[in-house]
Amino acid sequence: MESATPIGHMLVPKDGVTDIGLCLGDENWEKHFDAVPVGRDAWHQLDGAGVIDAFQRIADGIVGEHEEAWFKLPDQLVAICREARSRVPDEAGALLAEIMQLAQMAGSRGSVVIFAS
Repeated sequence: MESATPIGHMLVPKDGVTDIGLCLGDENWEKHFDAVPVGRDAWHQLDGAGVIDAFQRIADGIVGEHEEAWFKLPDQLVAICREARSRVPDEAGALLAEIMQLAQMAGSRGSVVIFAS
């Protein structure tokens, strides 16, 4: 069963440029970002399959709990998600599909994808 509290969120600024740091402490942060919550169970499935390590190789920052990372080349994130979807459990595969959609959105906006925990 999925943990009710996400381990973090994958985020894309709605305006393409909003800095996550400016939104810290803002209880309405979601109005600034399109977001995909990253559930703890799916996170552990991705970690066990080496996907988090693949994310880390293309990230600026740290992809981990209580950390932040930026993916400046969303197409690379899409490629990792696409490749990994067939080899992870369904729950993690569904999360990867959502991350792919978010990364494609970032690419169309000329923006980054942010992981914030």
